[in-house]
Amino acid sequence: MTRQSPIPTRAGDVLILGTSRSYTVYVVGVVSQEGQQDFSGRRNAQAVAKYEAALAAAKRLVRQHGRIYLVDMDRRQWSEVEVTQRRVATEANNAAPPS
Repeated sequence: MTRQSPIPTRAGDVLILGTSRSYTVYVVGVVSQEGQQDFSGRRNAQAVAKYEAALAAAKRLVRQHGRIYLVDMDRRQWSEVEVTQRRVATEANNAAPPS
């Protein structure tokens, strides 16, 4: 399910912001305050070129009981990424990574 409403983030969640406007890039970082939608003015985010690398970084960063959100900046849509112990899968009908 894709959403255009604000992302219901809380501290300890992780955002993966993706765009493919000029070239594909993902920015991954930990949410530090409830309701955070991006990393404006923050320095705790890292940029990577591949979705798989972004997902791996998000898995390392997410806190116990935290959530990972994939945000397609081009379409202004987001989806929650399901995190399991052995694998990470996105819910059916989620926003696809920018290509």
